Amino acid sequence: MTDMKQNNAEYEAEVARLESELAKVRKEEGRINSLLEREKGMSFLSKDSPLREKMAQPDTPIEENHKPLICEPVSLNRPGNESHTQVALPLVRNWLFAPERTSQRTRQFENNITHKGKPVTQTLTIGDTAAAEGKGYGVLTESHQKVIFALQKLWLEQGGKVVRVEGILHGTVKASSHTLEKAMFGSFGGKNRKKIRSRIQELNSIPVKITNYVGPDGELYNLDISGLIGGAVFGEKKSDPKQLAFPWVSLLLSAPITAAFLAEKIKLLDTSTLSELSGKAAVLYPKIDYYLSTHRQTEMRLLDLAEKIGLTHNKQYMRQKNYRRIKFEEVIEQLDARPLSKEGHLLGVWLEETKDGQDFKLVARRFLIEGCS
Repeated sequence: MTDMKQNNAEYEAEVARLESELAKVRKEEGRINSLLEREKGMSFLSKDSPLREKMAQPDTPIEENHKPLICEPVSLNRPGNESHTQVALPLVRNWLFAPERTSQRTRQFENNITHKGKPVTQTLTIGDTAAAEGKGYGVLTESHQKVIFALQKLWLEQGGKVVRVEGILHGTVKASSHTLEKAMFGSFGGKNRKKIRSRIQELNSIPVKITNYVGPDGELYNLDISGLIGGAVFGEKKSDPKQLAFPWVSLLLSAPITAAFLAEKIKLLDTSTLSELSGKAAVLYPKIDYYLSTHRQTEMRLLDLAEKIGLTHNKQYMRQKNYRRIKFEEVIEQLDARPLSKEGHLLGVWLEETKDGQDFKLVARRFLIEGCS
């Protein structure tokens, strides 16, 4: 009987030891998985980025009812000109936005780019390709462009705060409806509040896929982004739903947008000029401004432009050369003589027939304003 009790005690002791060892293994497994997730979140940062060391540190434990850790990123300087802001380069380098009046539910097209001296084909897919016909949120349009640019401006004005979620850094914005309406429309009231809420929800839900995306570190990636923003939370005071004084919405900028800012892959943009444009002109202005920031002139065939900004559903655009010319003459009227973000320069834009006679091309050139050096 004594031997049996001794054997049971030894067995229980061995079980306890094995359970202790198993707990250690699971803890180590969790630590390794955490490091892998953190490394995944750092993939958009160059290997010598000062933020990699900060991100590699273990997360600070968050006690119940405590707010998550928020830190100040580096090198986020606001432009001196109040009419200008900085936006993430991927939002102007890639053709993400279509004119407002589009019946397309999804968009897919290719870009031919050069990476490290070699030609590369890049594929962009915007919208939920798995959604049933007529369902889903559709594609990103000029109104989404306006909202995401305004949110980045607010983010900078609020100090460019970031929060780490599962090892990945996201810019965080908190604002009242009043602040958002003024930032996006220049005024507040009427239907603006409802419109902002819809656009934010859409930005949170419209997926973007890019193959051979050039990351801030100069390497190629395949991106599958569930939305340009995430974690949007709307709050309304129950006793007074019209209360605007408290933070009405709290949201996160997507990891690629945040990473672009942290890696200083950003573009100065004249938002006051952009706010005066509409339709195809509003979609094209940031792209032209981006090209002319480093080149004196750029040219784009209208047939290529129709594909890039989501006009392929309109058969007249794709088949009729003169129809394209007439429609883009309206764009020329809006864009010509507009200020560029490059100080002291104006935009000159016109149409020319292509050498093969099959199309027209949009020609954009920057001109130095007289008296500016």
